[in-house]
Amino acid sequence: MVAVDADAAAASTIQLTKNGVLQPQAQSAGTSPTFTTLVQVPQNNTNCCCTSPTTIQVVNPTAAAETLTSLNVVVTKLC
Repeated sequence: MVAVDADAAAASTIQLTKNGVLQPQAQSAGTSPTFTTLVQVPQNNTNCCCTSPTTIQVVNPTAAAETLTSLNVVVTKLC
């Protein structure tokens, strides 16, 4: 589970990416954008050479420059 909240002086957009792909269920806009979503990952953080880690990022999906005054990200592993 990934929970994100942010604050900005002007309306801003944030979105989650998984391995570089924008996740449509995890996007928010405004002066206090926020979202919570579940992200399924295969056997992450293992020593098995046949699996690779999953990369999760919070990005600005727009071309406009935006400045956030704060950004909080909480990742909770659910089993």
